[in-house]
Amino acid sequence: MEKLDGAEGDTVVIDDVLFVGGDAPVFGTPTVAGAKVTATIVSQGKGKKINGITYIKVKNHQRHYGHRQLETRLRIDSIAA
Repeated sequence: MEKLDGAEGDTVVIDDVLFVGGDAPVFGTPTVAGAKVTATIVSQGKGKKINGITYIKVKNHQRHYGHRQLETRLRIDSIAA
């Protein structure tokens, strides 16, 4: 998930739930009312590096760039609908 504020071991509550599965799945329009997900932050860090190249053939010009997105790894504890 994208970077969230908090340290490792903190509990996070996510209220924007789009879908709740199970025996009777519920789809939100756009979110499911009253649903929430409780998760624990496992780690904070950077994701996999994405490499890109731009090239202009006429000018024989090229540029290399890289990007690493900040991310938060979560462990889902409970889903309440």
